[in-house]
Amino acid sequence: MILFLIIPSFVISQDTISITYGDKIRLGRVAENYEFEIQCLDSVFYLKKKEIDEFVFHKPGIYSVKPKEIIETKYFGKKIESDEKPHLPSSFSVLVDSIKMVFFPNTIRMNHPFVVNHDMAYALLMIDCKIKNYYKNPINFKAKKLILKTAGIGAEVEGELFEIEKTDSIDIYTLTYQLKGKLNNPGYIQLDFEKLNGEIIPLGWHEEIK
Repeated sequence: MILFLIIPSFVISQDTISITYGDKIRLGRVAENYEFEIQCLDSVFYLKKKEIDEFVFHKPGIYSVKPKEIIETKYFGKKIESDEKPHLPSSFSVLVDSIKMVFFPNTIRMNHPFVVNHDMAYALLMIDCKIKNYYKNPINFKAKKLILKTAGIGAEVEGELFEIEKTDSIDIYTLTYQLKGKLNNPGYIQLDFEKLNGEIIPLGWHEEIK
């Protein structure tokens, strides 16, 4: 498993990372003596050392990634272990989805503000999002029920996407979520938005809950 190596927004099932086209992966602390082979169909890429964090997955598809430790020094016939040696699997997959969703945090608005101990059953939350299909095909927004969740002490509010409206801007949509639940404590919360491929995008709420 490579769960602890990847930033929280990635979706990981066993040795698979799910992202969307144009994204990168972050393996965190990778030793200098590692290189990577990335293969997708007939394309093969060879990356040295920490170049893996800067590699952009431009096209959708399933990529096979094989880390390889480069042994440069031996001592009496035994290799010298790196102090930064990561616990990488022998190989893992990167599933690159064809639908990109980019949320715009500064567009979040509500018909009722978050208030401590207030039932949010009739509250609506809206956010603008850029949604684009790599293949330029129509997007089936009903293929999955997208949800959002709040994270924080005593945060028990959830939302389900029930309306998507195209704006006047190219590829920009307004997503409207029906909320339910309560916030039981004052303080700050985080909003976790689900993307069509299952990725979770965390956005901090811009003001203190009172």
